[in-house]
Amino acid sequence: MSVSPGGAESARASREHGRPTGQLFPSDAFAELMSSGTLTSQSRANISSSSQDFPSLINTICQTYQLTVVDKVNSAASLYSETILGHPIALLFKSTNSQNGISIDGKSTETHFLSNLIEEIKNFVK
Repeated sequence: MSVSPGGAESARASREHGRPTGQLFPSDAFAELMSSGTLTSQSRANISSSSQDFPSLINTICQTYQLTVVDKVNSAASLYSETILGHPIALLFKSTNSQNGISIDGKSTETHFLSNLIEEIKNFVK
């Protein structure tokens, strides 16, 4: 399944949750999901540089891919969304020390969708 920026799947998920894109997702629900063991698929990517500062990059990614912020601190942000089929997607973005470098760690119940999403975000950020 290919993911396109602002795809209908993610947009519908945001509307179903009743939250505008980029708005906080309840951290207790997110923590429960992360500790439940249901997110069995994992994917990771490192991006060597980005033209945007970290907070701006997170905002752009949230708007482009219809993700919601669970938690954001100086150099890390946890993001969440669901596919139209209800597959949860959790992403952790971390700013690295190497010239605006970013690491992305993702978890989901759907391997193919997760790896495609991370690959698309990786190409979008470059």
